[in-house]
Amino acid sequence: MSKLFLLPFALLLCLPLGCSGGADANPTENLGLTAGGPMPGFLERMPRAPFTTRYYARRHVTQLISKPGAPAQMLVYTERVWSDGQGGFRVEAEQLIQPSLPPAQHNLFLLLQTAREGFMYRVRDFRIQDLPTFLRGYSIRVVGSHLSVAGQPVERLEVTPRAGSGYHTLDVVPQTGLVLRCVQYDANAVEIGRVETLEYSANPDLSQVTLHQELPVQDLDLANTAAQLGYELREPTLVPDGFERTKSERVDLGGETWARLSYTDGADQLFFLHRRTGGGLTMNDPLTAHSLRVFKVGPWTILDAKVNHHRFLAAGRQSKDQLQMMIESALP
Repeated sequence: MSKLFLLPFALLLCLPLGCSGGADANPTENLGLTAGGPMPGFLERMPRAPFTTRYYARRHVTQLISKPGAPAQMLVYTERVWSDGQGGFRVEAEQLIQPSLPPAQHNLFLLLQTAREGFMYRVRDFRIQDLPTFLRGYSIRVVGSHLSVAGQPVERLEVTPRAGSGYHTLDVVPQTGLVLRCVQYDANAVEIGRVETLEYSANPDLSQVTLHQELPVQDLDLANTAAQLGYELREPTLVPDGFERTKSERVDLGGETWARLSYTDGADQLFFLHRRTGGGLTMNDPLTAHSLRVFKVGPWTILDAKVNHHRFLAAGRQSKDQLQMMIESALP
């Protein structure tokens, strides 16, 4: 596995455990639940639940993979997940079910998925990142109660973006706020992705489990980035509608220093990274005159751009054009 291929994912491994949006005086205002009754109390637990709940789960993952000029195909595999309830976690890809690959490629897929465990655990699946921001951008319907997933009682929510198309259903354990089943539908109500818990234990033995190792990060003061980074951060001036910046960090990886900005609309996440690779600070040539690589990981798109002596990464579920817009808006 080359450093170039893994770098975009390595820089997403050490994401914050939760976003730091400001507390609203009345975060439930305009929630508009349509199934009667007040807002479920477990909503407040959902942003931190994956990190404050001790558990083991074996999960079935299905994703519809679409590539330009090629027919869509299904990616289906199982994974095992552990959490110590104190922020530590482990994700281990178990078996690739579809597509059928030769043994060497099958094993490489499992290795790559496990190597991306920070990305997989924190941002691959739909979940509430910041409740006040989420309530501004999404509507919720309670569509089921007294249901069960892997032997655990759950409540079912239907979550729809106020601007956009498609929706998700989330099966949530009320006591913890943990999502045990998440199903994604497109604008035509056709299922295009699912993560479903098959086995669940609330008191796993973690003595033989190696938890995810964090990368070193520091909070970044945007008023004086040169002092912390050794160069001036090029911050995007254009971001997709509804997204707010929640984190500014310095990330050190393999002898390189990066600035990483995190954005959220309350559920979805978006990341912008920048580093200076040497030379001068001017970037007068257009983006198209330099290199631009595009990676796809399920619904995620990652752009890796080099512009003169600068390198940019933009990653999210947004389109290539939206991510490229962010990079171009950071140029002088």
